[in-house]
Amino acid sequence: MNQLTRLSAKGQIVIPKTVRDAKHWPPGTTFDVIDRPDGILLQPHPDVRAFRPTTLADLAALPKATGAPHSVDAISGLDAETLAHLLDNPADMPRR
Repeated sequence: MNQLTRLSAKGQIVIPKTVRDAKHWPPGTTFDVIDRPDGILLQPHPDVRAFRPTTLADLAALPKATGAPHSVDAISGLDAETLAHLLDNPADMPRR
């Protein structure tokens, strides 16, 4: 999708609404400005959520769970002591 925009006297560029809507970029979204030989690249900063906010309608549309629930430690494969330690010390959490 190519669209035309213009640099203002203040150095501002408006990202067209159709692009903002398609990318789910709300007001206040922060961007990295990456200098390239042929121009610049605007890229959402990683701290920006990658997905639009979940609504109650989204949750209601999920399929209903079947079977017995699983505990967090069973899903994570961690024993209760290790899980408790990680919850108390988030800095020790392994990065994926």
